Amino acid sequence: MKRLRLMTVAIALLTVTGVSAQEPERQPQPPQPPAPGARVQGARGPVTPLEVQVTISRYQGEKKISSMPYMLAVNANSTDAQLTLNVDVPVASSTFLPNSDAQPAPPVTSFNYRPVGTNIVCGATTADDGRFEITIGVDETSVVPSSEGQVGTRPGMPAFRNFKSRNRLLLRDGQTRQYTVATDRISGETVRVDVMLKVVK
Repeated sequence: MKRLRLMTVAIALLTVTGVSAQEPERQPQPPQPPAPGARVQGARGPVTPLEVQVTISRYQGEKKISSMPYMLAVNANSTDAQLTLNVDVPVASSTFLPNSDAQPAPPVTSFNYRPVGTNIVCGATTADDGRFEITIGVDETSVVPSSEGQVGTRPGMPAFRNFKSRNRLLLRDGQTRQYTVATDRISGETVRVDVMLKVVK
């Protein structure tokens, strides 16, 4: 009888020891907030199809000399839309190789290619009062005409003009807004960017 009691006590001790050695139950962690500026799909409303038209116009004084419209299909509260329209322009470079003779060796001409054109990135999220917050980035590169006097370059070498803009706009359905006006200090040309928003029904 005494032996039976000792075996019962030993089994009870083993059971208690096994329970205490188990890893404590993990509590569920609360969800972490998104990083500042991060866009969470569906966090600010349902996905809404939009049409965003970006028009890049150039003026010489008050005279419009060019107007280039670009249309992007953008889904609000979703990923950004991107448009790239470039042409690779060859840029010549000359290299003079060493020559053991008294006569100088003719230069060796090689070509590097540089993209010239327009890159646009556009995103949208829903805002208050039926408006949309439009995030837009525009990068434009163009070749400077030789008649404008290629300052700081050798004769015959091309010069490139770069335009870059980043902005956030609040627009309603059907609204157009001109958000930047910039003047080139060499040519005197003025660049204006207009954005028009349309909700696709």
